[in-house]
Amino acid sequence: MDRHAIFIDVGYVLASVAELVAGEADRSRVRCDYGDVLQGIVADVGATTELALLRAYWYDASLSGQPEYDQKTVADLQGVRLRLGRLVRGEQKGVDSRIVRDLIVLAWDKAIAEAYLLAGDEDLCEGVQEAQDHGVRVVVLGVPGVNQSPMLVQQADSPRELPESFWRSLFQASDPVTGTAASEHKSVTADARIRTSMKPPSPVMQKAWREAVQLSPSSGAAQLSGDIEAEEDYETLARKAGQAIAGSFMSIWNSDDLRALLKLPGWQVPPDQDRWLLRGADAQMNGVLWERPELKPAVRSAFKDACRAANGSAGD
Repeated sequence: MDRHAIFIDVGYVLASVAELVAGEADRSRVRCDYGDVLQGIVADVGATTELALLRAYWYDASLSGQPEYDQKTVADLQGVRLRLGRLVRGEQKGVDSRIVRDLIVLAWDKAIAEAYLLAGDEDLCEGVQEAQDHGVRVVVLGVPGVNQSPMLVQQADSPRELPESFWRSLFQASDPVTGTAASEHKSVTADARIRTSMKPPSPVMQKAWREAVQLSPSSGAAQLSGDIEAEEDYETLARKAGQAIAGSFMSIWNSDDLRALLKLPGWQVPPDQDRWLLRGADAQMNGVLWERPELKPAVRSAFKDACRAANGSAGD
């Protein structure tokens, strides 16, 4: 039992990294080499445990249930087991049940002492608990952002985020239609130029953003009562959370950053800033944003509206 195993929900990873580096939780917005990603995760886990690796499990989905090109590459790697669900109307089916099954079987057979689970779905909690009941220590790994069930994180023996720099070293933002890396395009849209012109925040800036999120006054706007169920009430809640956070962020942003933000169309917020905004909003909304990700555009839109109003600009 002196071994560990790694369980990777690829759908979770791709959607979460896409939101981190491209601003949208759409796996078509990023590209990577699956072999490099797997090797990076195995190496990171190996540096934190003294136990030998039994194997890594790679969970994904396909239309036919049979491996597609990139998935075949993973299936050919030594020490890896590919587990496939099906894509039904763009959604993964059967992936969570395969993860739960493998967790339980390995725990029952006393094949591992530690499980490293890179996933975000609440439906995995039962498998995690069952493995723990049979003596397995479960570490839940994550991608920075609002992308994991709070219940799953709480269930873990040790939750841990792999840092943003880790993911950026393995993934590139890509064109959602062609899959081509954005950096390879000869013509770049104004929107893309604005996105890339905003540099990642410095350590000092990151600290200021964290403090702004922690200190943002909720003014009672984001405290849910048990009887709020109407769609418009959730929408109002999301907008109030975005507005409340904007006041704190305005005090730490310089004018160039603010102008670049306000030039982005619609509800878009640059990825490096976006994850701090969503984390702060989710905290103010008592976890509702995780449960209802469709509210994220409302948070971003209200945040931008508040920044625009405070800046005295109607359309700049």
